[in-house]
Order: sequence, then structure tokens, then C-alpha cells
Amino acid sequence: MKNFTAMKTHLLICLFGLLAVCGYTQESTAVEQRQQRSAEQRQRSAEQRQQSAEQRQQSVEQRQRDREAFRQRIQTHRVAFFTEKLALTPAEAERFWAFYNTYQGERETLMNETFQRTRTRQRDGEKTEFDVSQLSDAEAQRLVSNRAKLIDLDKKFHADLCNMFSPQRVLAYYNAEREFQRKLIEQRSQRPREGGNREGGNKGNGGRSGGGGRSPR
Repeated sequence: MKNFTAMKTHLLICLFGLLAVCGYTQESTAVEQRQQRSAEQRQRSAEQRQQSAEQRQQSVEQRQRDREAFRQRIQTHRVAFFTEKLALTPAEAERFWAFYNTYQGERETLMNETFQRTRTRQRDGEKTEFDVSQLSDAEAQRLVSNRAKLIDLDKKFHADLCNMFSPQRVLAYYNAEREFQRKLIEQRSQRPREGGNREGGNKGNGGRSGGGGRSPR
């Protein structure tokens, strides 16, 4: 009887031990499964972030290509337009476009630096003017200096025109410049917006930016 009781007790102990081992094993398996699922979720999230980053980069690169192609179209039309309006000979055209393109490049750089901080922003369908009081003294002084550089650059370009052309043809250039910009503005106003993005240069550039609308035909 005692042996039976001892055996029964031993069996119960073994059974409880086995149950404990099984419970631990199941819990360990559940923990491992949760960890595996968590790792897989982190991996998927990382892959999604990477994919989103790649898509954003591709979108940026595509916009850059589109802008460059647009600028090239504008320049092609500009060359044809001014060559006709100014009746440029091949020799005059070579000289004129050399200093004109240099002038435009330097002016565009200064314009971008000057108006990058202070341009009008669009928020919730309403335009918000930049508060210049947010600029530090150093930033404000840099922008004021850029304005002065723009004036000097315009004066130099005007002097180059006067050295190359007669007064009548200088005036013809400015008339052609206004007409060309007017055509750009008109066609830009007729062009439907796509996704809220605008192609071309910024306003406020004195009417000499290479961007801002569809190329005139």
C-alpha cells in the first residue's frame, strides 16, 4: 500500500513536471512567434520606408529633368524670337548670346538667393507674405547686398547692349524682352495647373527669368 502511494506520488510529481515543461515550451514558442512577427513587421516597415524614399527621389529627379527640358524649350524659343526681333547676324548672335546667357545665369543665382527666404507662400489657398522681421541682421544685410548686386548686374548688361547695338536696337531689345515675357505670362495663365505644381521660374524677377509658363510659339 505504501509502495502504491509512493508510486502514485512519484507519478503525480512527474506529471506536474511534464505539464510545467510543456507550458514553458508553449510559452517560449509563443514568445518566439511574437518576436518573429515583430521582426517581420519591422522589416516590412523598413522596406516600405526605403521604397517611399526611392519613390520620392525618383519624383525629385523627374521634376528636375522636366524643369531642365522646359528651360531648354524656353531658351530655344527665346533665341528664335530675339534673333528675329533684333535681326541678328550670325556674328552678332554669337556675341549677343554669349554675354546674355552669362547675365541670365548670374541674375538667376542672385534672384534665387534673394527671394528664397522672402517669397510669398501659399497656405490653405491663401497667400502669406514672409515676415522680414524674422530675418537676422546678417541675413537681411545679405539680401540687401544681393539687391545691390542685381542693380549693378543690370547696369553692366545695359552697358554691354549699348556697346554692341545702336540706341534704336537697344530699345528694340527691351521691347522684345517685354513682349516675350508677356507671351509667357499669357500662356501661363491659360495653362491648367497639374497637382498644384508650377513649372518655370519665380515671379518678382524683373521679367527676365527663363521660366514661368509654356513656351511661346
